[in-house]
Amino acid sequence: MRGYYKNTEATRDFIDREGWIHTGDLGYYNNDGRLFLAGRLKNTMFRMSKHMNPAEMEHCLYAHWAISEVAVLPVPREDTDDDPAAIIVLKEGVAGDQKLAEEIKAFVAAGGVTPPHQGAPLVRGINSRFSVRQKTGSGD
Repeated sequence: MRGYYKNTEATRDFIDREGWIHTGDLGYYNNDGRLFLAGRLKNTMFRMSKHMNPAEMEHCLYAHWAISEVAVLPVPREDTDDDPAAIIVLKEGVAGDQKLAEEIKAFVAAGGVTPPHQGAPLVRGINSRFSVRQKTGSGD
C-alpha cells in the first residue's frame, strides 16, 4: 500500500518512516502465542493517566439484568482525562426508574447514564459508537 488517496496526513499516521503500518488495532497474545484483537486505539479514552477501552466497560454493563444495548463514550473534561458515560437501552418490558438508574450507575466509574429517550438510539444489534457520538455531540 502506498497510502491514502490525496490524504498525506492520514498516510503519515498509517505508515511510519520505516514502512511499518499502524492499523490502530489493539491486541494481545495469550499464553499459547495466539493473537487476539481487542478493539481499536481510536476508541480508547484517557482516564487517570491510563488508556481505557470502552468495550471492556460495555462488557461489564451487559452483565446487568436490565440492559439490552449499551455504548460507552468519552466525555472530555477540562484536564486531560475523559469521563466515561454509558448510553443504555433497557430490555423490553423493563421500566426505567430512579432506583434502576442508581443501580446501573454503580456499574459506571464516572460520567453517568443517559436514558435512551435522552440519548441516541443504538442500531439494533450493532454497537455503533460513531453514530452515537454524532447524535449526542460527544467526541469527534
